[in-house]
Amino acid sequence: MVNQALIAKKAGVSISMVSRVLSGWADSGGVAKAKAEKIRRIAAQLGYRPNLAGRMLRTNKSKTVGLLFSSQSHLYRELVPDLQKRLFANGYSAVCGFWNTADDADAVIGALSSGWVDGVIAGHPPAEMKRLGVQAPTIHFIYDARDRDCVIVDKADALRKVIGYLTSLGHNRMLFLGSGMQEGGDMLGEYRAAGLVAGVYDWKSRFFLPAIRSELVETLRTALSRPDGDCPTALVCGDDAMAVLCVTILQNMGKRVPDDLSVVGAENLDIGQIAMPAITTCGPHREKIADALVDTLLARLNEPESPPRRVVLPSEVIVRESTGPRKAP
Repeated sequence: MVNQALIAKKAGVSISMVSRVLSGWADSGGVAKAKAEKIRRIAAQLGYRPNLAGRMLRTNKSKTVGLLFSSQSHLYRELVPDLQKRLFANGYSAVCGFWNTADDADAVIGALSSGWVDGVIAGHPPAEMKRLGVQAPTIHFIYDARDRDCVIVDKADALRKVIGYLTSLGHNRMLFLGSGMQEGGDMLGEYRAAGLVAGVYDWKSRFFLPAIRSELVETLRTALSRPDGDCPTALVCGDDAMAVLCVTILQNMGKRVPDDLSVVGAENLDIGQIAMPAITTCGPHREKIADALVDTLLARLNEPESPPRRVVLPSEVIVRESTGPRKAP
């Protein structure tokens, strides 16, 4: 059995020093950096696992963070490894709680935030977290919580950059498809006022792929049956998964991407990189999202009485194969 006494013997130090380092107290001083790194390295090599219950009794801290997300979001599923890596680097463990529908979210959130995590990173409406009585310090992602800590993506900024990129390619008729990419309604109004055509279709809170697929097929069939002067030349999708689905539907209709229509996704998902054609997308890189979420949580844990932090992440357009110049009439 690997315990702190064995680690101390291998490192040639006292058990109390090992305890101090592995409990996270070394960072407050008293242990040389090189020695602390040696202890952590030996502990990792030996496969040491701390006794969570014992550590909580000694320090009243679990050094564990709860990650609470909907399993229906591709972004959340891809973000978890980056969050775990960032948390591990700061001496924290991560425990994940996913839910499939709003109906079972209450049970998952209640179980994971019942007092044994030091903090929470959540992709769930702040009002719902408050209703469920979550006491742990919480960083909200995506949802703008002006009176609470949050990290959000500037969707108006993302949409502005996508529109600017597509208009630079000559596109002036765009259809915006679902999942919130149409946020920033005033900007779409300005787009129309400039003589450009913008259509919007939103699935609201409908998550499940079979329903989205059937509605998407009908929406695209209707949009592409318009006269040439009204037919969209570019699609802007709420995420890369939807963009991949759009490309597949268009190809089944005999359309070529990007020769006949350009397609843009969002959220910079892995699925967009392996699609054929690879999807042009817009959003922050996941590493930047993970950094912002973990940094904001650590700041809250270190300064519990500080004012709420609101971090707004800018986006960038990542050009791939699914977009090109507008086809000549």
